[in-house]
Amino acid sequence: MSDSFNKETTQEEEIFHPGNFVHSLCENKKVHISSDLDIKFSPGWKSIVESFIASVSHYAIYITQMTDTHMQLDISFEASGTTKELIVWRAVEEARRKSRAICAICGQDKFSWRKRREVSMYCESCKQDAGKLGKTGTWLDRY
Repeated sequence: MSDSFNKETTQEEEIFHPGNFVHSLCENKKVHISSDLDIKFSPGWKSIVESFIASVSHYAIYITQMTDTHMQLDISFEASGTTKELIVWRAVEEARRKSRAICAICGQDKFSWRKRREVSMYCESCKQDAGKLGKTGTWLDRY
């Protein structure tokens, strides 16, 4: 079973490219992203990013970072051309809040982790599967 999970994960990673995904969302919108910006987040958070881009699409902002650091979606931006910076900050905070509650792999709610006071980017099901591959769902996976 470990091998089949590994193949599925590899195929998903080959198919999903966060940079291409975000660039396609920002086409014909006031949201700008550098072509060389390194965008990193898991496919389970696609809906969060879609919602974020939709909520700020009418404001001239420049996204400077979009990563899954500290086990949440982290978005940094510059909004020098807009007076609606507070609205954009609220949208960023909403995306962060959602990412703490949604599994980074499958996109399902992961509220069960709160009962144990463990911190993980994954729901219980994905955490068990990721554990077979030596992943913890924490910041340690980067090393």
